[in-house]
Amino acid sequence: EKVQSAYQMRTVFHHHCAGFIETPDEIAKLMHLTDPSLMGLCFDTGHSYEHTVQFVQIALFAEIFYCASLERLMETIKISQPHIMTAVPRFYNNLYNKMQPKLKESYIFSKTVDLGSKIFLGQRVNILERLFNKILNYVVRKKVVKSFGGNLKAFISGGGPLDKNIGVFLNSV
Repeated sequence: EKVQSAYQMRTVFHHHCAGFIETPDEIAKLMHLTDPSLMGLCFDTGHSYEHTVQFVQIALFAEIFYCASLERLMETIKISQPHIMTAVPRFYNNLYNKMQPKLKESYIFSKTVDLGSKIFLGQRVNILERLFNKILNYVVRKKVVKSFGGNLKAFISGGGPLDKNIGVFLNSV
């Protein structure tokens, strides 16, 4: 009731996020014990997106690869050599977080992101920045693309909103 009155929002329960309520019987019991005006079930758009996009990929005769864990992500990407990666925003959040230490420790990577962000956002760049950006395409961005299998042309996010800063970051590198 506090959440609903403070934020004019109803609480929803996501039934398979380590909440120990996952089976249909457990969910039915929870809903029976809960006031429906205060709590509902989460419609998981991430899974809806994931399952829908599979049909598009199949229709295009695309190869579909799944990664067993985040720890094996880059290994899987190097093997699959994707042209397009589709995922839910949480995946890109994790990818972004994984790249942050590199951003903090590498001046050149940091400058690549700064300049790439400026260009992506349509901000004005001078002639030296344009020249430097061309150099960064070969020195940094080429390595980034290679670390993603060498063929990557686009990231596609669906199932929920992608944080704008993460979208800008990914487009900058």
